[in-house]
Amino acid sequence: MNIFIHENDEKDKVFEKLTDKLNTIKLKQEIKTVFKKAYNNYIGYYLFKDVDKFYKIFILPKNIPLPKEDGTEDNQTIKEFLNYLKEYYRLKSTYTEYQTSSLDIKSLIELSFKSLDNKNNAQDMEQFVFNKYKFIIQEIITFFNSHKSHKRIKSNYISQTIKYKINLSRNIKEIDKTKIHQEKYEDIIYSQIATVAYGAIKLFIRQKIDLVEDKKQRNELLQISIKLQNILLKKYKLDNSFNLSLAKLISSKIYKFFRKKQKYKILYTNILSLFGLEHFFDEENNQEIHRNITSESLFLRPELMYEWYVYDWILQNKDKAKEKFGIYPDEVYLRTENNKEKFYIKQGSVTISTRTSEPDIIIVNNDKKVIIDVKWKKLSSVEIKAKQIDRPKSLNMNDVLKLQRDKDVHNATELFLVFLELTNKIDGNKYQIEYNDKKQFGFTLIQVPII
Repeated sequence: MNIFIHENDEKDKVFEKLTDKLNTIKLKQEIKTVFKKAYNNYIGYYLFKDVDKFYKIFILPKNIPLPKEDGTEDNQTIKEFLNYLKEYYRLKSTYTEYQTSSLDIKSLIELSFKSLDNKNNAQDMEQFVFNKYKFIIQEIITFFNSHKSHKRIKSNYISQTIKYKINLSRNIKEIDKTKIHQEKYEDIIYSQIATVAYGAIKLFIRQKIDLVEDKKQRNELLQISIKLQNILLKKYKLDNSFNLSLAKLISSKIYKFFRKKQKYKILYTNILSLFGLEHFFDEENNQEIHRNITSESLFLRPELMYEWYVYDWILQNKDKAKEKFGIYPDEVYLRTENNKEKFYIKQGSVTISTRTSEPDIIIVNNDKKVIIDVKWKKLSSVEIKAKQIDRPKSLNMNDVLKLQRDKDVHNATELFLVFLELTNKIDGNKYQIEYNDKKQFGFTLIQVPII
């Protein structure tokens, strides 16, 4: 069952739409918990299975319209949603500065979307999930094919001849003096992280593979999972008493095995990704986020993605950018030190507080400096609407006042507000804010849609 929600739907309507289509109190509470804890104002998907029924919940970005209730447009909507995700991962792969995690590790899904024209890329949600799981397991196999780890084991050895280091304490206590107690050391191939990986793949087979609806794809995942198990069993001496749960996997006790080296951290992220936890270390998606091991989910902040989209659009379309912003983009800055300028709150000559002005994007060409603030919004009017329901689509004066402050702090020559969509022929319009006959400043509205 497909359930579609818009990112700007009111929270109560979201819960109502979801719970009307879910049968059990348990499922209703699960969805409510997920949305309350983490995903207000996010877009993404949440997939889970209840008995034999698959549920696919999509929170669509505002540039993708909701499909008809009869289901005839579902496939097209999902395709548009996946294209949006591909663009998101393209940007993250292109710009290393586009970080959402405290760990500087490329997400496996980003890598799987590196070649967007590849015929194996996802065409539907099921293919997307299948590709993700398959890619992750292959990466884990690649790691352990080259990983070497040894552990020295001490054992007691008794003989009438001396071959190893003598154990003095045992020999003193030994009544039979023909027996010589010795300490034997053996190097065995052992890896604690291999033990964790083995427990994780067992947990994956038991709890996650069934989220793939297609039987052929499910069997392929099972075979590659068994291949990983066999590699680990054949190459390493594993701790057979170790039993992994999701709670154990995300514990500090397990993480300490992986934190010493960057390649181990990447492996840990890969293992987490099998359970939909590739963004586990994100500052916004921290360890307190509720997770259901029998679900699959991915959520992201669309407003941050849109900033990078506009930045990328300027760099890839410099001639068009010159037409829109009146300046050729020789230097373009987003979220860098060049975007930051300090200003101060003072009492007399005493500085009370230091603040920072940081516009989203700055374009510099010789002595010209253009400031661009990017708004993940649809705007239909510059007027302040009387009705509350109309206000989200009207110009927010706080955005304009911030532009004025940034202009003064950065000594900017031109100011722009960029929106996802501008209607009523206001794209490209320039406006002036007048305080009196002598003081005014201007700004321009520009539309940059996600194509």
